[in-house]
Amino acid sequence: MARLTFTMPASLAKLQRIRDMLAVRPMNVHEIAQALPISKRWAIVYVAHLHDADEIHVLRWDKHIEAREKRHATEVWTLGPGEDAPRPAADGHEVRARRAWKSLKEDPERHMVTLAKRRTRRRLKNLRPDPAAAWLMPAPAKPSPAPAVWPFPSAPIPHDGRLPRFNPDNCEDALL
Repeated sequence: MARLTFTMPASLAKLQRIRDMLAVRPMNVHEIAQALPISKRWAIVYVAHLHDADEIHVLRWDKHIEAREKRHATEVWTLGPGEDAPRPAADGHEVRARRAWKSLKEDPERHMVTLAKRRTRRRLKNLRPDPAAAWLMPAPAKPSPAPAVWPFPSAPIPHDGRLPRFNPDNCEDALL
């Protein structure tokens, strides 16, 4: 959404309610959207407008919101001008993998399915065809080449290396 001016009375009232809520305690966008009868998307737009006007700033970044671990840090806003808190670095691959494995192990059914899939993949990877039993299964039939249809063949003709390949960029007849 483009940056809006918020000149309508309803918009101004919502901006004032956001200011009043942030004067009481710092909040993130999710909490602001729940407190006001607006969507999270509109809450982000209102907060961006107040931030551009230097009325609010980022107090800190939280990952632990609503009693669950978030994947990305979320801004916690507070009233008043000030310097925004620096954004924390993203979690590395090892941290994300450890978190995924921990959540997988917490669900025994998912864990058993994952281990069974790993065992199956490992067994299939180590399979070797038995040359002594090759006569049991016939070799797969090679597909017959499709008949050429003028002016363009359905399958490209392999390059034999004797003649140069056709390049339409270097050929004046290609424009005909």
